[in-house]
Amino acid sequence: MPFKVYAGDESFGKASTFLAACREWDPLAGLWEVGTLHWWRDEAHDNSSLQRFWEGRDETLGMLALSERYATFDYQVLPGLETRPEAQALFSEGLAWLERFELLGAPAKPSFYLHGAPESLRALAQEAGFFESGSSRVRGYRELTDQPPTATSPSGVAVRPLEDADLLKGCPPLMHLSARDFDHLKGSPLYDPELHLVVVSGGEVAAECVCWYDAAARAAMFEPVTVARAFLRRGLARDLMVEGLNRLAERDVPLVKVSYDKHQRAAGRLYASLGFGASVERKLYVQR
Repeated sequence: MPFKVYAGDESFGKASTFLAACREWDPLAGLWEVGTLHWWRDEAHDNSSLQRFWEGRDETLGMLALSERYATFDYQVLPGLETRPEAQALFSEGLAWLERFELLGAPAKPSFYLHGAPESLRALAQEAGFFESGSSRVRGYRELTDQPPTATSPSGVAVRPLEDADLLKGCPPLMHLSARDFDHLKGSPLYDPELHLVVVSGGEVAAECVCWYDAAARAAMFEPVTVARAFLRRGLARDLMVEGLNRLAERDVPLVKVSYDKHQRAAGRLYASLGFGASVERKLYVQR
């Protein structure tokens, strides 16, 4: 069946509205697309022809976001619709689209994540040559109904928004982004410079993170959280996130999300200490 494609800002608006609808059905559904659509806001994602929407009579029922840059796709339908023929057709379109990377010999290895997938979707993935890799990402959630924890920054350490003086030839100090990609990042409708935070120690940027808040979906996420190698194991990531949580609380954000590789135990312990509970695991599928 044909799926709809929208141009420019209309496509972005459709995506945000769909995520908000997912949240109404299931408060923990759909959060990961916030990061995909807005953190990875490069030319591939700015190209609205790479986003497909499954439209019902009165609302969007599903979405497929394709990324040429990362040879992957992100798939979401409203909770409860996963076994519908249209939902499977949308998923199959993503699988078929990935086949081109193998044919073209692209350097990026095609892959995608799924969580809670019904057997019908796993069967479709296997038919296309994709199997669970053994790797996965954990999604953690925290409600901001209570007071965020306090920071314990040592003397001489400050947490503040990123400033132009922190940039290195137009690039953020710790994130691996070119000046061009950083411009794309700042062009996202969800980017708020007051939520792009850094830790400064001795005049040097020691840690950096971006907090994203989607007002339509009433959910936020940290993506990414980065600490310079020379400043590891000093508690700076915790102080950075405490500041982010407090700023999000001031905006009456009800729910905040983090995402990390299952094998990153230090990250898991950090997020747990900040009140994030692991609730959903997304499994990585790759070609054999």
